[in-house]
Amino acid sequence: MSLEFVLFINDSGATSDWRHHLASHLRLRTIQREHRNFCGICANDDFDPERVDDSEDGFLYFPWRLHCNPEPGRTEPEQIELARRLRRLIEETGCRVEVGAAFEDKV
Repeated sequence: MSLEFVLFINDSGATSDWRHHLASHLRLRTIQREHRNFCGICANDDFDPERVDDSEDGFLYFPWRLHCNPEPGRTEPEQIELARRLRRLIEETGCRVEVGAAFEDKV
């Protein structure tokens, strides 16, 4: 089973900059060192403001993606906890966040 995950982020209703909020609480370098994941934030090439509110798969068209790829030896419970933590921190800014992962139903 793949342990990588992607957070799809829609910041259209955000009350503050989610990237700044995330960085002030948890640096990507800390994620690499302590959580043994390589993470990156990128604009979603498939961003479509007309489709973000689709009930089934609108999250696929959110403007941002945060990818996390674990180093060997990480466990599913560890990845679930990291995904939950990142999602919670980003949601604190008013963003909508969806998790894409093999274990997404556990997050």
